[in-house]
Amino acid sequence: KAVANIVEMNIASGLSQFYAKQGRLSSNEMADKVRQLFALDADMSDYYNHELADGKWNHMMDQPHIGQFGWEPPRINILPPISGILPEYNNNYGVAIEGNINAWPGHYGAAVLPTFDSFQPRKSYIEVFAEGTLSIEYSIEADKNWIVVTKDIAERTDDRYWVEIDWDQAPEGSSSGIIHVTGTRDNVEVRVNAIKATEEQKQEAKGRFATITGVTVINAKDAVNKINTNSVRWEEIPGYGRTEAAISMYPVTAESILPPEPAPTLEYPVYLPKAGNYEVTLVVGPVMDFVPDRGMRIAVSFDEEDPQVLDLFENRASQTFLGGNWYGVTRDNVRRKSSVHTLKTSGKHMLKVRMVDPAIVLEKIIIRPTNISLPESYFTPPSNALFLNEN
Repeated sequence: KAVANIVEMNIASGLSQFYAKQGRLSSNEMADKVRQLFALDADMSDYYNHELADGKWNHMMDQPHIGQFGWEPPRINILPPISGILPEYNNNYGVAIEGNINAWPGHYGAAVLPTFDSFQPRKSYIEVFAEGTLSIEYSIEADKNWIVVTKDIAERTDDRYWVEIDWDQAPEGSSSGIIHVTGTRDNVEVRVNAIKATEEQKQEAKGRFATITGVTVINAKDAVNKINTNSVRWEEIPGYGRTEAAISMYPVTAESILPPEPAPTLEYPVYLPKAGNYEVTLVVGPVMDFVPDRGMRIAVSFDEEDPQVLDLFENRASQTFLGGNWYGVTRDNVRRKSSVHTLKTSGKHMLKVRMVDPAIVLEKIIIRPTNISLPESYFTPPSNALFLNEN
């Protein structure tokens, strides 16, 4: 309960600052929530010290534990940073969209939702919020029949609308539409872009991790083929990392296997919309360089190309304990290692991840064209499922 309280408090802290930048009245509510949870932590600590088991564990909860900015504990518990706004007496509303810190009306740029991909059917959202102290009035409507807008029924201060695509109604290829938010303020237009695969593309992508927008994210455990050797095998580790399970090679005492020797291999059939250069990023557990005479290596390739051997500790001074990148690895609890591959054709390809050294735990794989940048993300974009083309 105490840990859950800390997590909820830090989330509310972040939301209070995020909402304040957008001008939301609800930023004040989030700030109040932080103060309440901060006080609740003190109450739980006092209960543990003085009431639990008749005070048997007195002073166990004395150490400050909120507001740690380095490896040392804080001198005293520090209220997490919060923000708020000075509300005015009006009925102004604002519009925010997924993945954007800005709000409309008033921002100079266009409001554009992340592009929808028929190979990866997902929802996005729009939020409408009060800026002042009076009730807001507005309407929301899409101008295309294939754009589906549904109000979230969950209890929340700001109104959230889920946006998804009716792929049966959407035309093939690239399409766009507008969601209009109208009311007592300037009309806000939220652009919706969608790309629907053709029948030929769907047939070619069947049974593969497919994308038409360019970015593919795969949970490592979802390999279609797990190729083992007589002495080394791939095994899932349930509950490891930020997915249902991660995957690693066993036994952890296995000898290293360098290409071109046969090695345990994971295979992922993919469909990529264009030829060109692709970056493959492996998201792995925060392993250390515990073997004195080498780093920690794993190999990546597409199709029949020669595997690229990647060493997590290629720059050992930076990656090892207390090195320059150590703090990022510790904060995120993962390491990332990337390779770049030139694919001469679009369409079907087979991504292969080969063992070189044991004791590496693979969590996710991100494939993206090198000309597409991804925003910084703790969780990575959502993972793809195999495209089955059942419709």
